[in-house]
Amino acid sequence: MLTIFTTLKPMTGHFAMIQRNALRSWHMMLPRPEIIMFDNTYGVDKLAHEIEAQYVPNVKRNDKGVPLVNFMFNKAAEIASNDYLCYANADIILPQLLPYIISQVNVHQFLVIGRRIDLAIDHELSFSGDWQRDLHDLALTKGHMHGDYGIDYFILHRSLISKLDMPDFAIGRPCWDNWFTYRASSLDIPVIDLTKAVLSIHQEHDYSHHPDGIKGVHHGEEAFDNLALTGGRDYLFSISDADLLLTGTGLQRNSNRSLRRRLKLFSIKRTILGMPLRIIRYLLGKRSRPF
Repeated sequence: MLTIFTTLKPMTGHFAMIQRNALRSWHMMLPRPEIIMFDNTYGVDKLAHEIEAQYVPNVKRNDKGVPLVNFMFNKAAEIASNDYLCYANADIILPQLLPYIISQVNVHQFLVIGRRIDLAIDHELSFSGDWQRDLHDLALTKGHMHGDYGIDYFILHRSLISKLDMPDFAIGRPCWDNWFTYRASSLDIPVIDLTKAVLSIHQEHDYSHHPDGIKGVHHGEEAFDNLALTGGRDYLFSISDADLLLTGTGLQRNSNRSLRRRLKLFSIKRTILGMPLRIIRYLLGKRSRPF
C-alpha cells in the first residue's frame, strides 16, 4: 500500500478544479492509497472529507507563511499507515496503477521520480467510463513533455526520510526538488526514473496565488533562499541524472548520460575526488574554468 501526501492552494476558481481532479485521480488508484492533506487553506477540509483523506491543518511555515517541505515529509513519515510514501504536487494527475507499478521496483531502497506532461484542462473530470484512456490520449496529442528539472512527485520508503536531513525549504518554490534528487544520490540511494512507465499529467495554471505572479515564484526571495539552502547549483540534479530507468522490461541502467556528466555527478557526490575529476572534465572539452 502507498501513502500520498501533499499541500494545496486555496480551493477557489481554477485551482479548486485542477486540485479536485488531481486528488480524485489518487483516490481512484488500485489498491486505494492513504491520502494525507497538509495545510488549512480555504476549502481543503471539505475536499479531504470528500475523498476520505487524513487532514493535517497545523503546518510549520517560514516567515512568509509558506509551508516547509521538511516538516511535511517528517510528519508524513511519522503518521502514515504505510511504509512507502509519495509526495505529489496537488495539480498532478497520477495513473490508477501507480501502486502496482511501484511494487515492481525490485530494490529495497530507492527514490522514484519522473517527468510530467503539461496539459491544459478546463473542466472537472468525470472519472467515469474509460476516463484514464481518454485522458492519456489527450495528453499525448495536446500536451507537451516538461523539462527534466521539474520534478512533481517523489516515492520512497519512510525510513529514508530521516537520512535525507532536509533543510527548511519553502514548498512551491524552485530548487528543493532537485536538491532532494542529489541528496538521495549522494547517499547511494538508487534514483529511478519512472517516465517511461508512468504518465503523470500536470494541469496547467497561472500563478495568481503569488502577489508577484510567476516572477515571484521562480525569482523571488524565497526562490533564492531555497537555492542558498541547497549549497549551490552543482547540487541541483535533474531527472536525467537518475541511476535507473523503469521500462516495460524492468529496471535498466541509465546509459543516456555523457561521460562528462557522469564524471561531474561523481565528483559532486565524492568531494574528495572533486578537483582531479573537474580537471579531467576540463580536458575532455569543458570550456569553462575547471575550478
